[in-house]
Amino acid sequence: MTDLSTKSLRIAIPTKGFDGIKDTVSDVFSRSKTLTIVDMIEDKPEIVEIIENKASDLRHGAGPIVAKTLKDKGVKLIISGKLGPGASTLLETIGIRSKLVDPGIKVSKALEIARLDQFPQ
Repeated sequence: MTDLSTKSLRIAIPTKGFDGIKDTVSDVFSRSKTLTIVDMIEDKPEIVEIIENKASDLRHGAGPIVAKTLKDKGVKLIISGKLGPGASTLLETIGIRSKLVDPGIKVSKALEIARLDQFPQ
């Protein structure tokens, strides 16, 4: 969901639980427990969806599954504590940008960092 006329952006953050914007950013991408998806409209988080990461326990192939899930949900930006080279390349190939932040920070803080990048004052 990206619409420049309303300045909106759909962002996904790998997270540790089900606490939405109060949750913390996971230290892993494709094997995080949950994925928090946020629609930023103008510069505010408006819609928050939390999905369980069904690929988190897979031994192999978790990255492509998570990437496809996020692409299907219309995500345009990933904010993550860590991205391996394979995941980073895959996301770039399918048109999803990425922003690295410190793992363990609050989702709300990660969104603030992204907001400053995406919607400068």
